[in-house]
Amino acid sequence: ANKVLDIEISDANAGAKHRKMNILKDDGYSWYLIESGASTFKANATNDYLRPVLKYLKLWLGRKNFR
Repeated sequence: ANKVLDIEISDANAGAKHRKMNILKDDGYSWYLIESGASTFKANATNDYLRPVLKYLKLWLGRKNFR
């Protein structure tokens, strides 16, 4: 069985302008759920979906590019 990965990161200095992400991917065996806002990134995923979760985390950390 796959282990489950949980990530939660908060940014107290986040600006008010930020694109909110809500993403769910489920192929019946593996899945990930990503939710983010201006100050918090949350992800819950099976470990084989670590790569896409980290991809969206990188986007969130580089949110200055969201305009």
